[in-house]
Amino acid sequence: MLNALKKAFSDVFKRNIRGLLWATVFITLVLFGLLFFGFSELSRYWQIKDMPYMSAIINAVGVLAFFVLALFLFPPVATFVAGFFMDTAVERLEAENKNLPLRAVPLAESVKMSGVAMAKSVLTSSVLVPMSFVPIFTLITPILFYFFNGRLFAREYFFTVALRYQDYEKTEKMFRDHRNYWTLAGVVIVFLMTIPLINIISPLVAVAFMQNLFLEKRKGMKQ
Repeated sequence: MLNALKKAFSDVFKRNIRGLLWATVFITLVLFGLLFFGFSELSRYWQIKDMPYMSAIINAVGVLAFFVLALFLFPPVATFVAGFFMDTAVERLEAENKNLPLRAVPLAESVKMSGVAMAKSVLTSSVLVPMSFVPIFTLITPILFYFFNGRLFAREYFFTVALRYQDYEKTEKMFRDHRNYWTLAGVVIVFLMTIPLINIISPLVAVAFMQNLFLEKRKGMKQ
């Protein structure tokens, strides 16, 4: 799995993929910008003119809350946006590496899968975020976050890649037979999405990573 991840980072910087890489960077920065702008506007309503020190504390808490929410919300939002170019990424990565025939998958289907994953992840995060501020749950919350989102994104990215190579029945069976393996890959993907700077390109790296794992597993099953 480590080799597949290293290869994914190498793949996304190849000439054929650079356009998507810059698109990923742009989209990621816009998402963070919108989140930061929203929190900045919201903090204005909590300014106390006669108590500057209290206002400073509120601002500091607001900044902390921004980074916590950005940590929890970025993976689902980025994955939903990535749903618009995941198929293109698979095609270009395949053309760069293997030149194997691909099946046609409607864009609406890819966006629908991403939307469902985003909705479930946001719902999960809406429960975990308040828990993270409770001392007794502070340590366990990140574990739950990576585990549950890892399961969600494992299926999302796996099906996005696998359905380009085989039909739904084979894809469902392959995912079910190796569920723990794909879940671990999903946890790695979510982890990448919560590392500053790396998360800027993480959606594209996640596609390349899952594609490498799928082709490797598929080849092993045929031998």
